[in-house]
Amino acid sequence: TKEADKAMVAYTEAAGKQMAEGEGKLSTSRIRNIFSEIKRIQVSIYEKNKSSFYLLQPKVAYAVGRERNSARGNLMKIEGILLFQDIFKKAAEQVTDTKSYQNFCNFMEALVAYHKAFGGDK
Repeated sequence: TKEADKAMVAYTEAAGKQMAEGEGKLSTSRIRNIFSEIKRIQVSIYEKNKSSFYLLQPKVAYAVGRERNSARGNLMKIEGILLFQDIFKKAAEQVTDTKSYQNFCNFMEALVAYHKAFGGDK
């Protein structure tokens, strides 16, 4: 929930890389819907759309469930989405007002950007 700094950039770079590589890499389409909703809430003002923000958590859980079903129990194949879920949950818990939501948006944007930069596919 703090302003962007070197530590945040380094963290999102490492996490984005981890989500984009390996057997359990995360597809861009899985996080694009979540990220689009994050940006929609940002544009339409967080304070007026808190309920939409709270509903992002179930959307992330749904994405994890879809990946889990398609992986047929092989947790190695869903490492990326599980990491995204963990990061999302911890970051979302810190959002308390418009300013912390803006910082959350910046953090998530950096995470998605690094994921794509390291080869996050469709």
